[in-house]
Amino acid sequence: NNMCPVAITDGDGPFAVLGASGGNQIVPALTQIAAMLLHLDLHVETALNAPRLHAGPSAEIILDSEMGQDVADGLADLGPIRFAERGVYPRPFASPSATSRRGGRFEGMPDTTYPASEAVAAAPRGPAERGAAR
Repeated sequence: NNMCPVAITDGDGPFAVLGASGGNQIVPALTQIAAMLLHLDLHVETALNAPRLHAGPSAEIILDSEMGQDVADGLADLGPIRFAERGVYPRPFASPSATSRRGGRFEGMPDTTYPASEAVAAAPRGPAERGAAR
């Protein structure tokens, strides 16, 4: 399994950690998600659920079916375009997971299109609560 971990820092320290499975689909997916987090200031959930594209290693460009024909038309000069549904099999895109800092907290999630992905979020517990839970 190749996950191509990406760690991003800023002036306040750790900012985001990304990774994915998916072979040659990993680098395009993580690049797009990092750009959404850094340049579009999207929340990690929004960035992971945003439609993506995959370009390479073949000449074909695969677009998430949620992207419109206008996007396909804009990319048509670069090569043949094919729309694909996000799903379990066949996997047209990488399966990413990410955690990023927003407002002093880290929030993360896995790829929700993969059936084995489940996440749990809980409020931080104080020392008394941790002792009571034992």
